[in-house]
Amino acid sequence: MKKSCTINGVCYESGKAASDALGIPLGTLRNRLISHGFPEYRSRHHPKRDFGGTYRLCSIAGVEYRSIASACRELELSPYKIKTRLASLDYPDYVCADIPKKPSVPRKGKGYPCTIDGIDYDSEQAAADALGCYTSGLRIRLQSSNFPEYVSKHRPKKERRTFVSCSVAGVEYRSIGDAAREAGVHYREMVRRLVSPDYPDYVCDKRPKRFPKHVFMVNGRKYFTLQEIADVEGLTRERIRQKVNDPSYVHYRRLLPNDLPAPKPERKFGKAKDDSCGVAGVAYESRHAVAEASGGGTFRHRLR
Repeated sequence: MKKSCTINGVCYESGKAASDALGIPLGTLRNRLISHGFPEYRSRHHPKRDFGGTYRLCSIAGVEYRSIASACRELELSPYKIKTRLASLDYPDYVCADIPKKPSVPRKGKGYPCTIDGIDYDSEQAAADALGCYTSGLRIRLQSSNFPEYVSKHRPKKERRTFVSCSVAGVEYRSIGDAAREAGVHYREMVRRLVSPDYPDYVCDKRPKRFPKHVFMVNGRKYFTLQEIADVEGLTRERIRQKVNDPSYVHYRRLLPNDLPAPKPERKFGKAKDDSCGVAGVAYESRHAVAEASGGGTFRHRLR
């Protein structure tokens, strides 16, 4: 069944004929027929419907528009921007009787007005740009009781943990973060230096120095891992462990945390024997040393 319609005083026998004549899609034609924003589009088969006031008369820069949609098409703006400007006091030339003006509220990204060091800022974003910091860090300071000079009535102060003071090269800092920013390093790197014994001028009472669990002395040189000794001596880690635990190898010993030599453990079966020997006028501390020096096997049968 064909449904006739009248558009701009011209009668069409069907919606298809009107769509082809106007060069618009059939769906767009049907929307205009039922919309109050297009009074010249009429059809007894498509009565006008109320869409909650979507089509409202408005005036922009002295130009009257019959609807917000027509203003969007003319100005090439989105409906959200048009409605926001119609309700904002910052755009007095955007007027709509159905949309009252409201005080502008800062967007979530810009934040609220604040006062820092006695200087008033319109938004948190403006304050962050002036101070050269991130808005997230600025909001933390606004809510922190450790920064009384950062004030905002929209962000009440909260009790936060106290700062961990530290000293770097004789200079006192109220926090590890301040010391890291002054030195130009990351926060974790500053913490690593504070707890490392390799940085004696980095001191923090709440971050004590962490000394290695094991310190080895091999041929007058200090090592902190068995792998370091194995790489230098050219032996396996298991062989280094055996020498460290064997009392007969006096040049391989384990040091205590206070750098005192640890007592050599006794053998499981009886006391350690004096295994030193001499071969061809050369003194060796053990028979294993003779075997390693000569590149051969054991010399027990030759020493008997």
